[in-house]
Amino acid sequence: MDMFSILRRSAMILTAVLVLLPGVGCRSRIKVNGESYAMLNEREVRELVMLARETLVRSAGKIISREEADEVRRREPELTIDYRGDCFGDAVVSWDLKNIKLEVVYDGQLNESDPRRRGLFVRTMKKYPPVLDMRRERLRGKAPAPRKP
Repeated sequence: MDMFSILRRSAMILTAVLVLLPGVGCRSRIKVNGESYAMLNEREVRELVMLARETLVRSAGKIISREEADEVRRREPELTIDYRGDCFGDAVVSWDLKNIKLEVVYDGQLNESDPRRRGLFVRTMKKYPPVLDMRRERLRGKAPAPRKP
C-alpha cells in the first residue's frame, strides 16, 4: 500500500466516524421555560404506558371493574409529560372511559431502570351527568323570559 491509499482510507474512516458519532447516545431535547432537557425515547415511553396498563389491569376488581380493565387493554391512552430535568418530571397516562377517567401518574426520574423506584399513583374520577347550566343561554343573550306571577 502506498501512502496515498493509506491517507484516503484514513480520511474515509474519519469521515464515517464524524458522520455517525452525533447520532450515537444522543437524546432528543425539549425546551421548557428556556431550559433544555433530554426527553424520553420511544422505548421508554412505551415502557411507561405498558407499566401503567399492567398496573390498572392487575387491579381489576379492586380499583376498577373487569369491564373497565378490558377497555384499558383495548384502548390507547393519552400521555402527557411535564419535564423538570433530563428525563425527570411528571408523566400522566390516562384513559377516558364511559363513566370514569383513569390516570396513572409518575413522578421523578421517568427512565428509572427499576420500576419499583419510580413514584407512581393511580387517580380515578367518576363522571357525572351534566347539570342544567343557565349561564350558557345568558352568555348568548337568550336568557329565559321572567315568569309572570
